[in-house]
This record gives sequence, structure tokens and C-alpha cells, in this order.
Amino acid sequence: MRASTPSFVVSVKVHLPKQIENHLEKSFNIANSAYNEALGLSLRRLKAMRANPRYQELLETRRSISESIERLKKSKGLAWQLKLYDKALSNLRLAYGLSEFSLSKYLTNRRNEPNSPYQHLSSTELQVIAKEVYQTLEKVIFYKVKLHKVRFRSKYGLNASFRNKVNSAGTRIVPSEKVGVAYILFIHKKRTFVDISTKAFNEYQQLSLLRAKKIKYVQIVRKTIRGKRMYYLQIVCEGYPLAKVVKGDGVVGIDPGVSTVAYVSNDEVALVDLVPENVTTREKLIKSLDRRIERSRRVNNPDCYHSNSKVKRGVRFKRPTKRAKRLILRRRKAYRSLTEERLKLQGELVSRIVSQASIIRMENLNVKGLQKRSKDIRINPTTNRPYSKKRFGKAILKAAPSYFREALKTRANTLGIEFEIINPQKTKPSQYNHLTESFEKKTLSTRIFDLSDEWIGVQRDLYSAFLIGHIENGRYDQTISQEFPNFYLKMKEFLAKQKPSRLDWYLK
Repeated sequence: MRASTPSFVVSVKVHLPKQIENHLEKSFNIANSAYNEALGLSLRRLKAMRANPRYQELLETRRSISESIERLKKSKGLAWQLKLYDKALSNLRLAYGLSEFSLSKYLTNRRNEPNSPYQHLSSTELQVIAKEVYQTLEKVIFYKVKLHKVRFRSKYGLNASFRNKVNSAGTRIVPSEKVGVAYILFIHKKRTFVDISTKAFNEYQQLSLLRAKKIKYVQIVRKTIRGKRMYYLQIVCEGYPLAKVVKGDGVVGIDPGVSTVAYVSNDEVALVDLVPENVTTREKLIKSLDRRIERSRRVNNPDCYHSNSKVKRGVRFKRPTKRAKRLILRRRKAYRSLTEERLKLQGELVSRIVSQASIIRMENLNVKGLQKRSKDIRINPTTNRPYSKKRFGKAILKAAPSYFREALKTRANTLGIEFEIINPQKTKPSQYNHLTESFEKKTLSTRIFDLSDEWIGVQRDLYSAFLIGHIENGRYDQTISQEFPNFYLKMKEFLAKQKPSRLDWYLK
């Protein structure tokens, strides 16, 4: 496997002539057709493999061996058997053509057929499509996603994209020697090209491109904003972009939550909301639009619903009306503006943190685990009905904590800041008391607690962030007691300045 190299993306809006725009639209449609054809073929092959008694026998035996290993903890003999069955299952998948190479070969053969529409795309672009199909297929093969939840691409989608895997063939850009033209974008073939003006790039993008070791590949993205189609060129470069901020000096401890982040540095103590302030207003608008769109769909498709209002299985809905399309566009606009506000908020937060840090220590947050539904059935004593099994799915959707962590990690790597993920299972920062050097369990509702009998009250998340910043090699260092007074004063100042907000529950 080829070693991955650091990359960054320079995105610019491009204005295309009508001829080039029509050419691109044709490319998007053909790329979607190729994706759907390859996905449909791979799903048929998967169903055929799962119907094979040999596959069922191998899978059942492998599951029993895996359960035995978990029960017995250590067993070299069983582990060796498990590898044999994994190899047998892998060979069976290859025999049924369930591999990226097989899908790529199929699309290439389809391209070589006479009068094939896939001749409009290059072979490298078809290889990228095959890779995307296999990434979807892999989730189904290993039971991460159920088969009926796999979706094909619609030709009526408002947004679309396609990319290449190299910058030497197919869709690519090359530096231009023309005055006022930075690059020439070739779309599939040399005779189809468009000039990318130097004015399309701002000063920061120009300097970042100059720093790039090379251009890996390009991607063309179509977005529908306010009912208008807009095209963006994304240039993927090898290397690191030009840093907008300078790294600081010191250790920053971060305690991430589902929708909040607490961080402590030498200069600042803060608990920040990852969700924009106007999220409630946006959510009300989105819910209202959802209801109106659903009513319109039910009125126009009465035969697609049962008497209990549930959707019939296997039915096809009519295309939405003009009124419904306008409502869908409004909903997209609301989602897009909310996303843009969140990205701006988190980007500013990342810049603020890295400007104070030479080392960042962050507690590991199991987002996937928090998304899962609860296994326990709890009964409401008042209504005698079971509580919902839903957990933090909606909050994670609104706050996007994983995006924040990855953005912070990328920025730290760019600036040469040491980024360390702390395992909370060993150190338990939410339970640790540095004065007594003991661990005390607390309920989730306990946000402020006393460290000693002298009423040294600390906020739970901020104190955890402080402790995380003092974890080195899986142990708490000796400087906690020396630096705690400074942290305590800054924490009291931060809590005193807070106005009524969504964070009230975390600060009480």
C-alpha cells in the first residue's frame, strides 16, 4: 500500500462558459450512472455470495471462534484458526468479484465497448468511482450498514461532484503562461478546457499553492445555492498550507463533550459551546419546512401510505411539485447556513486554542458509542411506558464534535504542535481529586463540586481539562498542585463573566 502524504485543499469558485457547463453536466450524469451500475452489480454479487451455503458455513464457524476468543481472552490456537477462516472468506469474496480491482476492471471494460457513454470519462476517473462503490460495499459486507439502507445516486440531485486520482491524465490542471491566467483546467480531454484567472485566488491561496510540493489531483463540485448552480474547483495539494496563526508556548488540556469543549491553558480557562447561538430558531424553521414538505408528499401520493399513515414498502413516490421543490430549497438553505455558521465558530475556536499551545492533550471522546441507541429498557414510573432508547444522535448532528477534533488535529500538525489523545479509562480525569489523590464517582448532573472540606469548588469540565493538561505517559505529573491556584483564579473569573446562555446547565 502506498504511504499517505499530508494534503490540503484550495477551493475556488469558477465561472464556466455555457458549452463547458453542459459538458460538465453530462459528466456528472455519466459518473452517477457508472456509480449506480457498479453498485447494482456489486450488490447482486453480494446477494449471490450470501446465498452460498459455503459462505454461510464459514461465517457461522468464524463467529463461534470469535465468541470463544472473547470468552477465553487468550488462545493462540483459536486466533490461528480465526486467521484461516478470515482468509477463506476473503478468497470467497474475490471469487465473487467483490473487490475494488474487480469493479474497476468491469467499468474499464464497459468504457472500451463501442459507443459506450463511459468513454466521456477517463479510466482514472472510473477507477475513483469504483473505489467509492467498494467503500460503500465494504460497510455492507462487514455488517456495518444494512443492505436495504444503501442508496443509489439520483440524477435529480442538486449537488454533485467527480474527481480524478492523478493530475497527469483525464481532468487535470496545468500552470499557464498566459497573462492573468493562473491555470488551465482540462476536463477529460485537451480540447475541452477553461482558463482559471489569477484573480480567482486570494493572496493566502496563492502563497499556499506556492508552498505545495505538487498537485495530487483536482475535484469539480457542483452546488445549488439559492436555486442557482455554482461550480467549484478543489485543488488537492501535497504538503501543508500556509499557517494563518502562530503557535503558542505551553500545554493546553481539552475536555471535549457532545456539544461543548472545555479547555485550559496558561493564559485562558474557558467552556465553549460548539453549536451556534441561533440554532433553536433554525431548528424551528427546519421542522416547520419538514412538516409542510411531508404534507405535500402525502397529498400527492395517497396510494403510497397505509391506513395507519406508514409508508408502504417498495413504492415509488411521484416527483415533488413546484411548491414542494421551493420548500426543499428553503430547507437546504437553512441547513447550509447553519453548517456555515458552525464551521466558522469552530474554526475561530481552533485558531484560539493553537495560538496558546505547543502541546495539546485531548481526552478521547467515543462519538460512535454515544450515537448508538441504548440497549437497556427503562420504564417511566409515572406513565408506565418505556423511555426512548435514543441518546446523543441529535446533539452530535448539531455540534459535529468529530469535525472539531479533526480540524484541531490538522491545524496542530500543520503548525508542528504535539497533539496527544488521552485515554480516559486509565486516568479517569472526571473522577480524580489531586488533593486527596483519589478517584470519586459523580453523577452526570453534578457540574460543580468541592475538592475538600474547605469548600474549594470547581467546575467539573474545566477541572477535567486542567487535569488532562497534566497527564504525561499515562500518569499525572507533579506540577498540578503548583499550577492549581492560577487555574482556580482564572476559573472563578470565567464563571463570574458568564451571561445567561445555553451553557447554564454546564456551569451550575
